[in-house]
Amino acid sequence: MELTDQEFKYRSKIDPAFELIHERIVPADVRDHEKVLARIRCRSEQLNEFVEVRVWAISPLGVELHINPEHIKVAQGDSVDLELVVYGKRTGFQGLVCSVVLQRANIMQVGIRFSTTDAAGDDYAEKRNSSRWLCSEEYVPVAHCPSPGKFDDVIRLKLRDVSADGMQLSTSLRNKYLIPGMNLVLTVVFPLGPIVQVKASIARTSVQRIGAEDRLVLGVIFTEISETAKKAFGQYLVQFSTAESIAELSSVGFNPESVGHSTSIYYLKTEEDYLAALSLRYLANEKANQLGNIEKPADTGDMLDTKARIMVAKRNGEVIGTGRFRFPLLDEPLELEQFISWPHDFPRRDQLVEVSRLATDPRFQHSDLLVSMLKYAASTVLSDERPWAMATVMGKYLPFYKKIGFEATNLQFDNPKWDGTQHVVLMDGLKAILGKNVKPLYWNFIWSEVADFWVETGMVEPTRLDRIRMFTLRQFKPLTRLALSSKPRYKRRSK
Repeated sequence: MELTDQEFKYRSKIDPAFELIHERIVPADVRDHEKVLARIRCRSEQLNEFVEVRVWAISPLGVELHINPEHIKVAQGDSVDLELVVYGKRTGFQGLVCSVVLQRANIMQVGIRFSTTDAAGDDYAEKRNSSRWLCSEEYVPVAHCPSPGKFDDVIRLKLRDVSADGMQLSTSLRNKYLIPGMNLVLTVVFPLGPIVQVKASIARTSVQRIGAEDRLVLGVIFTEISETAKKAFGQYLVQFSTAESIAELSSVGFNPESVGHSTSIYYLKTEEDYLAALSLRYLANEKANQLGNIEKPADTGDMLDTKARIMVAKRNGEVIGTGRFRFPLLDEPLELEQFISWPHDFPRRDQLVEVSRLATDPRFQHSDLLVSMLKYAASTVLSDERPWAMATVMGKYLPFYKKIGFEATNLQFDNPKWDGTQHVVLMDGLKAILGKNVKPLYWNFIWSEVADFWVETGMVEPTRLDRIRMFTLRQFKPLTRLALSSKPRYKRRSK
């Protein structure tokens, strides 16, 4: 029975899906049988062959067909198999007949709601639930793709979440030709990031209320995604999503290029940040089996915490990195002087920065988090008056510190608070920043940007030889990227 305009508007208002399925303004291209074709069979009648029928209207949720009852009989509630060819793309569906209206003696108008598709697979929902990361509402990635069958027209979509196998996207209800099974070539634009292209197949469609309006929501499965695109997804997810760790993303191939870019690094001022830093010190050293007589996070603090800058690196409001930097006076003893004497031929106390309590969250060990912290420290605590950095590290970390410019000394001691012998290392920050005594790959990785900062601010005036050296070291930068992308960067802790 034909609906009046008033009845149609009322039904559309209370049920957005109704308008999608029963849209009476049929585009001219739907009438073109060469572009939109359909075949149907009723499963209850055990038909072996499909019957060709005419498509009257189509939406992402269902389809309206004109069927000759002499060719095939369907009734409301019947389950059907349906094949659609939309602009050359053939897709198989299972559907449910939700409406049958007799138009005239030999024509029935049949409304069919899509249920499942061959492309989606029965375990699609299970895969999506296994690992899914919500996109930030403030920094939402967007995507666009060519509109099916329309020349020079683009469909715009927003990413809602990402999984190991696909994405959930939302778009306008006007995009009626985005049906399950259709393949899309999506150009994804990340905020503050790159633009990548992926290929995906629509697995699910639904209408959901998002904010103040109804939107068409698509669940898509990746059919082709490059390593570059995976890195871009990983970087966005570690920076803006609900992802908990590097391992979580790396397990599905989303390897972020940098954790440091996703963190806020500053020197703490609040009690909350200090308690979080104590907890992280305890956690990091517990995972590294380096706790001595420490029993709780509070035991990792001491009187020197009141006289030092304590750095925190925060991601999504959580402290994932910390370190302590102290500026001793000439007659003020260093922490290590509880156990050994400070040699007279070593840099004076008022010429160095005492580095201690460096710790990073175990979930972000295979990242550039520690390097980002060292860069920040080199730019904020080292100066021409205090160019020296002194740290105490466990023996297993000595190779790393030597590569980045520290020199091992013959000083070592045991502190009962920590399990293991600690070694004293020294670095002339000025020499390291100018590329002296630093491996080329590590200079590009850590000190290159710091060197630019020091030169621009006038903290150092490089000689002609220094400029030649730094120019030569920068030629190794492509090798640095290659080396860092081919293996885990490091796992480092120090006291």
